Formats: sequence, C-alpha cells, structure tokens
Amino acid sequence: MSKLGDGSLVVELPATEGCKNAPHVVLGAHVDISGEVHPIVHGPYKGGDLTLPNKGMVIVTAADLIGLEGQTIVAASGDKAGIVEIMIAMLTILVNHHGPLTIIFFKASFIEFLDPNKVATWDVFYTLNGLEAGTIDISCSNGGEEQLEHHPHHVNLAQAAIKSAGLKSVTRWERESTGGAMLNPMLSNVPCIKLGTGDRKRHQKTEFVVVEEMEAMVTAIIDLIDEYARTNKSEF
Repeated sequence: MSKLGDGSLVVELPATEGCKNAPHVVLGAHVDISGEVHPIVHGPYKGGDLTLPNKGMVIVTAADLIGLEGQTIVAASGDKAGIVEIMIAMLTILVNHHGPLTIIFFKASFIEFLDPNKVATWDVFYTLNGLEAGTIDISCSNGGEEQLEHHPHHVNLAQAAIKSAGLKSVTRWERESTGGAMLNPMLSNVPCIKLGTGDRKRHQKTEFVVVEEMEAMVTAIIDLIDEYARTNKSEF
C-alpha cells in the first residue's frame, strides 16, 4: 500500500499462483467530498417523497424514485458508492484466484503522480463512479478509446459480468469528469471504462444510491476479476 503525492491511496496485489499471465486490471474510485457523511437509510421504499427525519425537508422526490419500490434507498451517499463496492468485493477476491490487480482510491478526477513504469504494466482501467448500476461508459479517456476499439474484449467482459449479476447492461459513448476522463497523458494507451455504481442525482443535494444495485455491482466486480484470472493477456 502506498500514497501518491496528492494523498490518493494505491494498493498493488501480485497475481495468485497460476494467474501471473492474466491481464493486469486496475479498479479505481474517487471521493467527491471530504469529512463526515451521515447517510440516511430508507427501506424498503414504499413510495412518496423521502424526507429528513424530524425536519420534514424533502431530500428525494417521488418522481426520482419511480420503479424503486421495495428497494433500500440511502440518501446523502456522498458519491462513495464506488469505493464501498470495491472494498466489499475485495473481501471475496482476496480469497480467490486473481491476476495482477491494482486498486486506486483517488482524491480528485485528475490522477497525478503515477509511476510510468508501473502504468506500463496495466492492461485495463475500470473506474466505478456515479450513474445507474449496469451503465458502461466507454468514452472516458484520451487515447484509451482507440485501445478499446482494438481490444473490445474488455467491454464484453464487463457486459457479461453485469448481466450475470442480474442487471441490465447499457453501454454508451459519453464523457464525464471521472478518473477515466481526466487521466494523465501517460495513460493514453490504457483502455479506460467507467462502470455505474447505483448512484443517482450525483453532486446534488438530492443524491441517493440504491443498495440492491450496489450489491449487484459487488457481484459483477467479483465475476469480472474472476473472469480475467481465467484468461491470458495474450488473448487481448
């Protein structure tokens, strides 16, 4: 475990036995806010607006919650869903076989202070950040898009993992200010894919996350890393 110059946390895990030739996968997520966050759990959701306890202030309107009846809603999530999903997934991944794996929890969208020698060993970078679970954003890096055109297997594996977790896979070409969108030039040859976390209304006071979608994304991450462990980087 190490820290970058800006305080971002990096964890590098060598491949387990028999998986040394698997692609080197990087999982990343960033914290949009600092300090304490006091999430409010509402579940199962029974319809209507969600309000702050004892104050009656509407924090999420019913219009934003259509179709989520019966699920658990967490308001004031602070966009930490990606970090939570990676950490929970790692509890299973660490006791299973896996290829070379790097985890980055970065403080800002723009990733700096990376060692170019280590970056040269990376085969694919997945950021977990915002959007509905099941969303795959493949237009989120300078140069990396060309790499995805030459190596579409990374997108295919993500789609398969998401579907196996019971989520609808939606692939789109959009660019947002995420770790994948603001990578250093040294990462231009690394395919970068953003995966939705179940977070909605990001960066707004009405931000919320769907717990069941987070749980499904944990399963998808585990399946994704397991599938990479079964492949050889020469296949890409």
